[in-house]
This record gives sequence, structure tokens and C-alpha cells, in this order.
Amino acid sequence: MSGRSLAQLGTCLSRASTWNPLRASADDLFRYIDLSSVDQDTKSISDAREVACGEAPSRARQLVITGDVLVSTVRPNLNGVARVPSALDGATASTGFCVLRPEPTKIDGSYLFQWVKSSAFVSDMVSKATGASYPAVSDRIIFESSIPLPPLEEQRRIAAILDQAETLRAQRRQALAHLDTLTQSLFLDMFGDDVQGKPRFPVVALVDVLETPLQNGAYYPKEEYTVEGGVEMVHMSDAFNGIVHRGGLKRVNCSDADLKKYLLGEADILLARRSLTYEGAAKPCLIPPDTEPLLFESSFIRVTPDRTKLLVPYLFHYLGNETIRDKRVRPFITQSTISGINQSNLEQVPVVVPPLPLQQTFATRIQAIEALKATHRTALAQLDALFASLQQRAFSGELTRAAVPTRTKPDLSTLCTLEVKKMLEALIYVAKRMPGHDFYKSLKALYAGDRQHLEHHGCFIYGETYEALEHGPVPKAAYALTKQLEEATVSNLFADDPMSIPLQRTGNQLIPARDADFGVLSASERKSLDWAIKYFAPMSFGETKTATHDSAYLATAPNAPLAIEAIIRTLPEAAQRRFFG
Repeated sequence: MSGRSLAQLGTCLSRASTWNPLRASADDLFRYIDLSSVDQDTKSISDAREVACGEAPSRARQLVITGDVLVSTVRPNLNGVARVPSALDGATASTGFCVLRPEPTKIDGSYLFQWVKSSAFVSDMVSKATGASYPAVSDRIIFESSIPLPPLEEQRRIAAILDQAETLRAQRRQALAHLDTLTQSLFLDMFGDDVQGKPRFPVVALVDVLETPLQNGAYYPKEEYTVEGGVEMVHMSDAFNGIVHRGGLKRVNCSDADLKKYLLGEADILLARRSLTYEGAAKPCLIPPDTEPLLFESSFIRVTPDRTKLLVPYLFHYLGNETIRDKRVRPFITQSTISGINQSNLEQVPVVVPPLPLQQTFATRIQAIEALKATHRTALAQLDALFASLQQRAFSGELTRAAVPTRTKPDLSTLCTLEVKKMLEALIYVAKRMPGHDFYKSLKALYAGDRQHLEHHGCFIYGETYEALEHGPVPKAAYALTKQLEEATVSNLFADDPMSIPLQRTGNQLIPARDADFGVLSASERKSLDWAIKYFAPMSFGETKTATHDSAYLATAPNAPLAIEAIIRTLPEAAQRRFFG
């Protein structure tokens, strides 16, 4: 946390008041926020409930107001945090939360909330937690922890940057949720009559439409797991969003017999055998195509449909559809401390068997939806990485408009000697390859490509100067040219050149009449631009804007040129040493 003063968190807060609902009228109602009310994914309160004072839990004590930040003191690794919305002003929170009430003259509430979501805060709490089976921290530990505390104005600016990135992530998650809803609706539109008890097609037990018998997964003791070699094995933690995620799977040393017995194929569906809640038991997941062998662990049951009767996409969505689960699967799930399903019960689950052509029509439509979901998941992963980077920089002192420190005053002016011809070719090169010929992304790609080339080759591509405009760094010369194109006049940059400019701008599109001259742009310059194009291509306008709000931009006054030293200091340290020693 260099470059940032630290403060004890408790010194920036006001204390919340408490009460005892049991001392009020027994029939009075109050809104109660317990630990389960917080959605750990969205970091919000999703399920506050009304409770009669006479039935108040012993932990219902803390009165909260709008803007309070709640931090779960148990299992800090899960980061159960949320901010109290105006709708819950005056609600009562469990003593399982530490209530952080920002003192407005000392700390900005949004900045505080971003801090308790940061990996630095979570790591600090995890390291200080006590209790092996039920790790927890005390309010005192949280109040005595340290927080980077810049001036209020800077806190608000940093929080605004992180809030914007968080909003973009939320929008992507919402889009994925909408696509999940679309999938559920499509299934019911095509096969809903059979769910509502008006079957048009045969209804049989699952066991009657299987290619091979149901099978539980393998169990291996810890000593059989290996870091190198062995075979990958999927565990419950590797399956989410209906898909097995292969990155970082554990490996086991297994016999040839086990490899044959527990090897997964493309026609297999895995169902969770047990869950702490009904919602997780018997949830299906698919196996992504891959050439490397994959085994499955004992928490799963393998289901292999007879594809002359049931297509894999149809059975997967049948077992995963919430309406189907409630009507046809739930009766076979046993519920005690842990919900679960065994092979004999699963075999008896009723399955509707439509004609194969109708199943194929459904599978084709689902494929199109899944392609959209894959695009959104990729973009969300990029946003998650961007947010993590912004968060780390925010609390290490890098997102600041303070003057960039320099150890030396090297002469870097030669880096910005503009080569007009190369500038035009670079702009054409990017526009030609940018999806939709996106004007905004093309300019951003020039900046990112220049930083990439500066890092690996020590110079800009054509000597551009960048200015800190409203939506991020903008290449001054290239932007001036595009403005002239928009106005249908010839840029004065080319006043002495009889050539016509092979580039048009229509609205937010840059449309080249030809490809770039590869004799003007070197292979290393094209490679740097290719990297930038690939980076920005899937991003929305907001994502692109956030991605270029780096420390060089934030250290620059509005509409002023970015200092070359500031751009260099956004590079890895090894690249900086090329210029600063």
C-alpha cells in the first residue's frame, strides 16, 4: 500500500446503536437481516424478512441505517459483505455482522464498501480469523485493521471508478441471467404441456432411456492425488453454471481399470448427489469437449442417455429446468441436514420423451443461446480481471492524479516525433480489423498498441501524443484526422500530399478503402496492434472506457497531454528500467 497513508478503520466510523426486540410488544414486527440475507456473489442484501418481536432471534440486536456497510464476522474467506439500501433503513442486523457506519467527514461510504470487498481486506481478515471448523473474526479485529485513506475527494473519485467497473460486471451478470431465463422459457414453450399434466408424448422412468446404468463417481484418498502426471478429476467445486470448468482440476494416480470405469464422455451428464439445499441436489452439468481424459468424483452420479431416444441437450435442460425439478425431480430428493438423491431414486424420475426431430429443434435453438452466453461469460471474465486490477491499483496508491514521481529526468521527447504516413497506415490497419469499424475502439487500440510496443521495443509506433479527454486517452493526431474525415475535408496534415485519404468516417465507423501498407508498418508494430485489437474487440463502450482509465490518464489534468513518463510508469518494472535505469 505504498504511496498511501493508512488509518485504523475504527477511527473513521460511528458506532451503531442496539436494541432488544424481546422487550418490545410481542406482536410488533421488524425487518431482520441475518447472515443468510446477504448474496455473496452480488454483495447485496437479497432476503431481509419480517419477524415478530416475540419471536426475535437472540442475535437480532443491531439497528442499521442507509449506507451502513455490513461485514460478516464468520468465514471471512467468503466475504459476506453488503451495503444497507434505503429500503432497509431502520432494519435490525444480526450480531454476526460488524456494522461499519462511515463518518462522512473522514471516509466516503462507497470507498469503504469497495475496500471491504478488496482482496487485501479479505486476506487480512482470513489471516486473523480463529477457529478451525468455524473461522471468525471479532468486531475489534475489524475496527483495528488498517485502511488506505487518501483525502475525501480522491476517495470519491476512486470509488466512482470502481463503482463504474462494478456496474459493468453487474450488467453482464444480468444479461447472463436473462439468457438463463430465456432457456427456461424456451423449454416450457416447447414442452410445457407435458409439465402441466397434459402429456402429448410418452412419460417413462429415467432408467428406461439410459444407454448405460447410472454410476457414482470414484473416491480417492489424499495420498493418491498428484501435482504432476496422473489424470484430471472433476469435483463439485469444479462444476458451476451447468458446466465442468477444466482449468486447475486436481489430478489422481489411477489404475487402468478405474480409468476405464470412471472416464467421462461427451454423451455424459453429471448430477450432484447431495447439497446443503434442495436447489443444489440433482443439479446437472455438462462435460466440455476436450481430448484429455477426465474422471469424476464420488459427489456425482453419471447419467448417459440412450441417444436413439433422448438427446443430451434435451435431457440436460429437462433435469435443470426449475419447473420440471419442482414437479418431477423434487419428490425423489431426500431432505434432512443435507439434501440428496441416490441411484435408485434417480432411476425413477419421470422423463417426457418427445420425438427426436423436436428435441433436435430445441437443441439447435439452445446452441444459439449458449453461443451468446459464452460471449457474455468471456466478457465477464475480462471484466472480472479488469476489476481486480483496478481494485489492486486503487488501494496501492496508483489511481491518483498526484504528480507522477520520477527518479530521473530522461529526454523522452524523441518518442513523440510524429510520422504522418505511418499514423495513417496504423489507423487504417486497426479500423480494417476492428469489428464494426468502431471509431472509439480503433483510437483506444492505438493507445494500447503503442503501450505494448513501448513495453517490448522501447518506442511508440508512429510518435503519437495522447490527450486526457473525457472518455480516456485519445491519440491527438489520429483523432484530428478522424474529425476532418467526419467533416468531409482533407486534414492539413496531408496538405502537401496529393494522395487522397483511403479512409472514411460515417458516424462511429471508420471504413478503410484498402488495407494498410505493410511496407510502412513493421511486423512488431502490426503484432502490437493485433494484440490491442483482440483485447478491445469484445468490449462494450463502457468496458473500453474503464480499461483505458489507467494511472497515466488519472494523473493527467482534463484535456492535457499525458506525460510520456506517466505512460512508461504504467508498464512492468522491467520495461521501465529501459528508460529510467
